Formats: sequence, C-alpha cells, structure tokens
Amino acid sequence: MKKIGILFLCYSLVAGLEVNAPEAYESLLGNCSSNSDCSIQYVCTEGTCAHKELFPLSSLDILFTVIATFVNGLGTAGGVGEGALIIPYLILIGKYTITKATSLAYAIVFGGVVGNLLNIIWVSNEKDQKPLINYDINLLVIPGLLIGVPFGVVLHTVLSPSIIYGLILKILVFFIFKIGVRLYKARKESQPQSPVLQMGSPEEIEALAPANPQNEISVIKESYAEEDTLEKEEKVKRTLEQGQQDDKSRDLFPAEKYQEIFFIVLALVATTFLKGSKNFESIVGIGFCSVGYWSMDVVNVVIMSLLFLRNSSLVKKWQNQRESQGYSLSADEIKFDNKKLLLIFALSVFAGLMGGTLSIGGALILAPFLLNWGMSPKAVVATTGFFIVFTMFSSTVETMMYGQIGSSEFVWFALINFVFSFATSRILHQYVQKSKKENIILLVLVIGGLISLCMMVYLTFDLFSTSYTYMKTFSSFCV
Repeated sequence: MKKIGILFLCYSLVAGLEVNAPEAYESLLGNCSSNSDCSIQYVCTEGTCAHKELFPLSSLDILFTVIATFVNGLGTAGGVGEGALIIPYLILIGKYTITKATSLAYAIVFGGVVGNLLNIIWVSNEKDQKPLINYDINLLVIPGLLIGVPFGVVLHTVLSPSIIYGLILKILVFFIFKIGVRLYKARKESQPQSPVLQMGSPEEIEALAPANPQNEISVIKESYAEEDTLEKEEKVKRTLEQGQQDDKSRDLFPAEKYQEIFFIVLALVATTFLKGSKNFESIVGIGFCSVGYWSMDVVNVVIMSLLFLRNSSLVKKWQNQRESQGYSLSADEIKFDNKKLLLIFALSVFAGLMGGTLSIGGALILAPFLLNWGMSPKAVVATTGFFIVFTMFSSTVETMMYGQIGSSEFVWFALINFVFSFATSRILHQYVQKSKKENIILLVLVIGGLISLCMMVYLTFDLFSTSYTYMKTFSSFCV
C-alpha cells in the first residue's frame, strides 16, 4: 500500500511537469477570434481568452481532480487540511490562476475534512473512554478562526501572485519540516530498546540491588504488591469522587458544548447574510464594499470576541468544578490559565487569517502548541480535524458569495472529496491499526509535500522569468 501511494504521488509530479507550462492567466492571453487562438483549458469568450467552465470535463479536469482528491484524502486522514498541497496541481494541470486555484482548494479541503470528521467524531479515548476530540479546545479556537477568515479571503484576492506563491512555499517547507519531525520521532519510538539500555548502566543496577541477595525475590514481590494495592485504592477513591460528573465527561456528544458551538455557527450565518457580498445581496440592503459592508466585519470581530470570552469563562468554570470534586486532568486535557487563553485566541485569529489566505485549516499553526501542552498525537489530530471544518466552511462560503466558486464547482469537488476522504480515512486507520505501521501516513505526507514543493518552486521561477509584471500586480477586491 505504501508503494502504491508513493508511486501515485511520483506520477502526479511527472504529470504536472509534462503538461505544457501554464499560461493560465487571463490577463496574459490577449484577444482572440476562436478557441484555437487560446491556450489549453481556455476558450474564446467575447473576444478574450478565459478559462473554460468545469463542465463538460476535459481529460485534464479529470486528471487534476483525481490527483488533488488523492492527495487531499491522505492529508485529511493525517489530520491536516492543507490546500497548499493541492494548489500546485490545480495550477499546473488545471491551468487555473493562483487566486482561482486557492478558491477551489477551499471546496476540495472542506469536502475532505467533513468526510474525515464523520470517522473521528465517534472515537473515544482508549484510556478513559472520553471523546477523543477535545471540545474545550474547539470552543476556544473556533471564534478566533472565524475572526481571521474573512480578512484572509480579502488578502487572497488582492495580494500579488508573488506574495501568495511565497507564502505557499513557506507553508510547504514548514509542513514538511513538522511532519518530518513527527515521522522521525515516531520511527525512533517504534524501535525496540536493547535489554541492556532498558536496565541502565552497571553502576545503576548495582546501586539498586538489595543488600541481601537471598531476599531479592521476596523484596521485589513485596514492592510490586504494595504499589499495586496503593494504585488500586487510589483508582477506587478517584472513581467515587468523580461520580456523575465523570459520566457526563464521557459523552461522545456533550450537549452543553454543542450548544455553545451552535451559538457560534448561528452568529456566523447571521453576520454573513447581513453583510452580503459581490454576488449575494445583503438581506438588509447593505451595498458591497460600502461602509456598512466593512462595518459588518467589525461587528463579526466583536461578536466572536464576546463568544470567546463566554467560552473561556465556561471552560474555566467546568475545570474548577471537576477539580473541586477531586478530578485530576487526563493526559489529553489542558489546564487553562489567562495567559494560555490569550495565546490560544491570538493563534486562532492568525490561523484563520492564514486559512482564508492560503486555504489551510489552521492545524499546522495550532497543533505544535497542543502537543507541547501534553496532548497525545491522536487527540490532537481529532481535535484539529473538528475545527478545520469551520475554517474551511467559512472560507468556502465567503468565496462562493464573492463569485470565485460556482455552485457546480463546489458540488463536484466537495462531494467527491467527501466520499473519498471518508473512505480513505477509515481504510488507512484500519490498515494502520492491523499492521501496526503507524508511520505510513506520515511518510506519504512528507513525500506528497516534497512533490508539491518541487512543483511550486518550478512554477515560481518559471513565472518570474516569463511574467514578472503579472507576478508583481495587486488586484482590487471591490472591482
């Protein structure tokens, strides 16, 4: 299975580079009198070459759909919703501009993360049977993400291609480094230690040896029996103290927390419909790019900030209640203080900004901090897989309302990636569980990241040498 994945990724690199180098930029193609005057994937529309509609599908449309869906499926199964992995294929094979490719990546990643979510949402922690998803983290992260996303969508529209290409290159390098480090640590931990290393040095063994060798076995037995008894007593005491509170914490779908998430979604939908956009009229008549339009972004910041403060208060309240009942935090739970809450909010806003600009879910920005705070990799993957859905949903809605994604494009890419990612996530995790080869997904992700990086480097140098003016040109959001 590993060889199949690697071969497919290598083929995708060859396919991307073999297709004629793109002149996938409407502003560079000039006037035309027929389709033959335009480059591949472009048609003559009112005397100007423009990218063809998605339907009817061409051979290149099918090719980049298959490759992008495969790469996205691996990414979502590995806990990262990264549009940066698939954008190069949309540009090189699909012949889209960087702005259009990023917009389509929103729909692709959104469909994938929803499919993956349907697998992880039912999973509980093997140690304490609590949800693997940390809903407290999501209540704190989602409001910040939804503050940053609308501003990121504006930046992805107005920034020059050179800046977008540069940011994507940095994200890919960061992605490869982080996943590579995880792969290295995972492989190192999976290697069995020799008995000598596990026992320690000769001096340490001698120091631990009992004074009377004849009583060695009895001393060890007594020691283990005493530790086992104390551990059992402590476990029974903790179970009695936690009582009903512990039963509630094991609900896979905690009602009080989903209620708060519903309030966040309701606020997002309300501000979105009140604000309107270029291709979607506001329900209260606010004009596109008017003072009222931009004021709604300020209103969104205020509402989401208030929801974050509310959720922070609730999370600390629930935490204090558990501690007062003698409940000790599990390995995948985080003790929150004001400093940590402020850091989470700042990181979430930044992650949302980058998510709207580059079609990334925010996992790469937030996951390292969650790991450093003691969460297990499995819990981090499940937790980030939940909030990525909100990042991609908000980004997709914003771009659809602006007219950068058509309804047919959204249905095509989101539906295919939903089905494929759902199946891929389930198959890969079952395969890993049976084979105990937990490094396969990480290895394929690293190789996929390297291939995407090679393609982006090629594109960047090619466009700077042939279309320098285009690469430095900024666009207007309000036109």
